[in-house]
Amino acid sequence: MLQVLWIEDDAVGASLQHFASAIIRHIECNLDVSLNATDGWHKLMSNTYDVVIVDIRLMPGSEKYWKEIFQRTSTKQNAKLGLEILRRLFGNNGQDDVPTWINLNKFAVFTVEAELEIGNSLNQLNITHYLHKSTSVSPIELVNLIAQIADYDLNLQNE
Repeated sequence: MLQVLWIEDDAVGASLQHFASAIIRHIECNLDVSLNATDGWHKLMSNTYDVVIVDIRLMPGSEKYWKEIFQRTSTKQNAKLGLEILRRLFGNNGQDDVPTWINLNKFAVFTVEAELEIGNSLNQLNITHYLHKSTSVSPIELVNLIAQIADYDLNLQNE
């Protein structure tokens, strides 16, 4: 069974439930959802996942490190804590103690930021899986992205 981590802010509310139910309905997986940077980071460091979906705009959670980054920026939109998670994992100054299961091919970004806004940062980190979270994106697009990353055979004939 696939292990999927979705680090997503709680701002999407009902949409989060709608997308999560589509994932569970179409992919045999354990879906672990983190609603802030602190929880997401701790789950990354203590569990093993086949796929990790990261939102860029995240609340900091309780850990001082994430709160300080958040407080140095003027707005939540500028904090981009999801990007900071990715930098800590894959940037030039990445963490030395990153678990061995973590690699670029397992990560994707699902965010409201347009690719033009964050594309350079994602390219510098070699993040290639990206899905723009817009009002027109369907849950099946996120399901397809997860399936692509995990090389999971989807049967969506009835969709």
